[in-house]
Amino acid sequence: MKTDAELLTEARELIQNGWVQKNTHVEINGQHSYCSAGAIIRAIWGRNPHVPDAERKQKNQTFDRLTDLIRRAVGESESIVLWNDAPGRTKDEVLQAFSTAIESADK
Repeated sequence: MKTDAELLTEARELIQNGWVQKNTHVEINGQHSYCSAGAIIRAIWGRNPHVPDAERKQKNQTFDRLTDLIRRAVGESESIVLWNDAPGRTKDEVLQAFSTAIESADK
C-alpha cells in the first residue's frame, strides 16, 4: 500500500492536470479533471471500485485520513468538497493545500 504522502502526491498530480468544481470527476475529449475529493478517491481506488469488504474498509479509512490532512492544511473543519467548491476558490489554492498536506503526511 502506498503511503499517505504518495497518495496525496498522486492526487495533486491529477488536479494539476485538470481541476473541477461542483463535480467529482469530469472527462471532456479525453481530458480528466478532478475535484479535491475526486482526486483522492482516484488515487486510493484507482480504476477498480470493486474490492472485497475488508479492503473497502481500509480504503475508506485512508480516504478519511487524507481528507483530514487536507482539512487541517486549509484550516477547514467542514467537508473538503465544500471548501473545493467555494466561489472564488482557485486551482492554485487547491494545489497549495495538497502540497501542505503532503509535507505533514506520514509524520
